[in-house]
Formats: sequence, structure tokens, C-alpha cells
Amino acid sequence: MKPDFIIEVSWDICNNQSEISKSIASKSRFMHDKNCLLIGPYFPNNNDFSSKPLPQGFFPAFDELRKLGIVCYFGSSYGCRAILIDFSKLMHQKNKIKGDLWEWFKVDSLHSTKDFEEKAVFGYAAGILVEKILPSYNYEKGVLQCYDWKSCSCLLYAKAKKLKIAKIYTSYSTVLGKALAELGIDNIEPDKEAYKLNIESKHQMEKEAVINSDLFTAISESVALEARNILGAKAAVILQQGLDFESYPRLDELSVKSNLSRSRLKEFVNYYFFPYYQFSLSETSFILIVSDSDGIEKTVKALSMLNKKLNKSKKTVIAFFFMPVFSKGIKSSVIDNKKQYLNLRSFIEENEDDFKNEIIESVIAKKSSTRQLLSLIAAARERPFHKDGNPPICINYLEYEANILNIFKKNSLFNRKQDNVKIVYSNDRQNDFLNFEEIVSGFDLGIFASAYEPIIFKPLETMALGIPVITTDRGFGRHQKNLGHTIIPFNKEFSGRLFSHINSLIGKSGNDRIKLKVEAKNKARAYDWKNLFENYAKSYELAIQKAPP
Repeated sequence: MKPDFIIEVSWDICNNQSEISKSIASKSRFMHDKNCLLIGPYFPNNNDFSSKPLPQGFFPAFDELRKLGIVCYFGSSYGCRAILIDFSKLMHQKNKIKGDLWEWFKVDSLHSTKDFEEKAVFGYAAGILVEKILPSYNYEKGVLQCYDWKSCSCLLYAKAKKLKIAKIYTSYSTVLGKALAELGIDNIEPDKEAYKLNIESKHQMEKEAVINSDLFTAISESVALEARNILGAKAAVILQQGLDFESYPRLDELSVKSNLSRSRLKEFVNYYFFPYYQFSLSETSFILIVSDSDGIEKTVKALSMLNKKLNKSKKTVIAFFFMPVFSKGIKSSVIDNKKQYLNLRSFIEENEDDFKNEIIESVIAKKSSTRQLLSLIAAARERPFHKDGNPPICINYLEYEANILNIFKKNSLFNRKQDNVKIVYSNDRQNDFLNFEEIVSGFDLGIFASAYEPIIFKPLETMALGIPVITTDRGFGRHQKNLGHTIIPFNKEFSGRLFSHINSLIGKSGNDRIKLKVEAKNKARAYDWKNLFENYAKSYELAIQKAPP
């Protein structure tokens, strides 16, 4: 039984660049013929949302919602119809909403945090929206799919109001499972542990969403196992996440994209490191690192071992850590050095013909070229580069001293001239100076060292861009062991083995590195949505079959 329409609800729709957001976006092309409607929260800076005229059938619902203090915006996102909800005026009713969740499902939110309240109110508003727009659909079979705990209250509202729509809950991870993994705790009683960690409201709402859905699904076998142990529920379908490979460069295009990204990385080095000291870019390897708190120390230790190994070598390794940063902005020295670099480049480009002619004349006349070259040096001296001390470890001014900076110091990684391993710590993906999307295909290796990483998008998209990947047996590799990338057990030997793998990579020739890139892209093809979307289709049919008439 195929659905006549599908409504997907997620806090991450058009909201940020999270893994859930990118995952939903990546399969959007396969939803275009499914009469799909996306529902997410409204914020002034929503990404990937275009306003569209409101369909006539939605006018009554939007008017009713406005009277309730819920303002909705209609448009499109990822090629699908979308509605974004401004629920800010509903926040004053948070206690009533929390009371309803207790009365309906005994969700204990007496000591809940602002984070819980915000997501609960959003989901509740989304539930009201679904209730109001359902009459506008001329349908027999519809599906409501809610992603992650942040949209659980929408599903619970639909259940409490007995809305005639099949309800699917999809787990990307469990609230408690993630907290326990970060703390290294196991063998516990889930409900009691949730209270100890002050996340009982999130845990209980998630648990009730699983119980009251018509179909519970998980995005991987490992998440399904986690949910079974923590939520006491077995996932009926595994909704393996994938990529839309048509949006990624073909093999014949990959070389061009990789070279362009590489040139941007080298340009960054020119203004970030070279004002302080120089090294050979032809002997430099670029490594992308995404890690959780448990993986950082082990990864930095491996880099410290590599730094000692490369002592007095001509080789350089620059490790870029892309992780969340509570930033007060980019450091002024970085901004100024980039401006000065761009001024120099513009000066050279504007006077390129004069430089060429002078060099040619100098060679013919067998004399030194001075006139234009001296003017270039004089122009450069008008605004000197910042070069006091060492290049900064972190590109941002931080709101507080991040623990990772102490880990770098502990492992003697200071970005000194004699350090062959250099560090750049930057914002998670979004940064004007290091735009992740623009430079990612220029890296030689991606390292995803996580004790807990149930979502596969980051390492998978990295491989799709032709970059070999190293992961742990607890993260991406925990449930992707057949993908063919390098998996290192996350134990006391992890740092040593990671060091060996990196050292081996930087010793490979250019042709061998090209082969690794081709292999990485080909292996990732197994996760094309063309091969995986049938699991979603199966989940829709099962949910409709199980839903009450």
C-alpha cells in the first residue's frame, strides 16, 4: 500500500548543516513524486528555503494557526514543499504543553531544560499544523514521519488527537545512548540513569514516541541495537542513510574539483603560515579531522608521534580540526594577513604583463630585473604581514578556553617552524576563511575518530569526494565494516595504529594517492540512494498496514 502523501517533521529541516539536515536533503530527489511536505522550525536565517505562494487549500489552516499564535511560512526546500513554523509566541504556553505530555503519556518534564521545552513546543505546534492541514488533503493513506527526539512531541500530539495518518518514528541516535557513550558508562538501568544525568524528559519523550508510533525505524543496525537496549524497542526497518551521487562529481570531474580545492588550501597556507615561516607545499599533506571529545586526545597523540617521526624531514602535515567552536569571530591577525595576501595577489595580476616583459628584457640583456620588482616589495612593506610568534592554532577568538587547546599543548604541537605537523582548529564546517564545502575534496585523508558517531553522512560524503577515510570500530565503522575503508579499534592501541596509517599515506607517491581517491569514491557508491531508498518505501507501506483504520 503506497502512501498518497508524506509529511516529514524535523527540527533540522532548513535549520542548520547538521547530519540529519544533510541526510534529509540528500534523499529529496527521490521524494519529489511522493507528494512530500517538509515541516521545520522558522528562524530568520533559515537555510535552503524559498518562499512560495500559499496553496488555496492551506488558507483555512494558516488562518486558524495564526489565531493560536503560530505563524507559518510556506515555500520549498530541497525541491519539496515545505512549511516553517514560528512557534516563539507559543512558548508562553510551555507549561500547558508539558502538562499535556504528562497527562497523555506521563512524560516527566518537571525539571526539564530550556532545550527540551523549545523542542517540545516546536513539535507540539507541528502537530497542530498537521491536524489543521489534513482536511485539505483528498487522500486515503498518509504518512507522518518524525525524525529524532526533537520532533517527538509532534508524533505524540498526533497520537493523542487520534489523527488518521500512519506515524513513523526514525531514530538517528538515542538521547541517553549518546550521553552514556560520552561518559563511558554501560550496564545501567536506562530510566534511572536518565534521571541521574538530568535528561529524563528527553529520554521519556523519545521512549513514548517509539511506543506510540505505528512503525519504529532506525538509521543503522548499531542505532537499532542501542534503541533496543535503552528504549526497549526493536526497529522494524533499518533506514540506511545514503547519498545522491548525481550531486557529486563524476570520476572524470573529480580531478578538476580536487585541484581547485587543493589550490584553495594552498592559498590558505600562504597567508596563514607563510608570513611566519615557509615550507615546501609540494611536500605537504592535508588531513581533515572530525572527532568527538573521546577521540580528540587519541588523535592528537598520534599526530604528536608523527611530529617526532618527521623531525628534520622535508615533509609537512597540516591537520585541520573541523569541530564546533563557540567563537567571538575570526582573529584579527588572520583577517589582516588574508587581506594583505589578496592585495599582493591583485597587485601581481594587475602588473603581470609588466613583470613578464621586465624579466624577458633582463634575461636578454643579461642584467638583474629591479624596477617593477622593487615596486612590488615597496607595496608589500606598506602593510606588513602579522608574523609575531607562531601561526595561531585556532582561527577563532574563543568565548572560553577550549580543552582541545590544552591537549595540543600537552602533546607539544605549537605550530613552531620546527614542527612538521601543523594544526588548524576551525569552526564546524561553516567558516568564511575555511569553507568546508569548497576545500574538502582537496584533502589527502579524512579521520573520523569517534567513540560515538551513529550518523554516517560526514565520512560517506568525504569518500564520495574521493578522499580515503579512517574511522573507529565504534563510530562510522561500527556498522559499515563492508565499505572497505580503514577501521581502527578504539582502544589503547588506537593512537599508535593511527600514526602508522598516516605515516604510510604521506610516504605514498602521487599515483598511489590518486588510486586511493578512486577507490574511496567507488566504495562509497554502494550507498547511493538509488540502492537504498526502497527501505523507505517499505517503511511507508508497513506503517500504513499497522496504523489503525
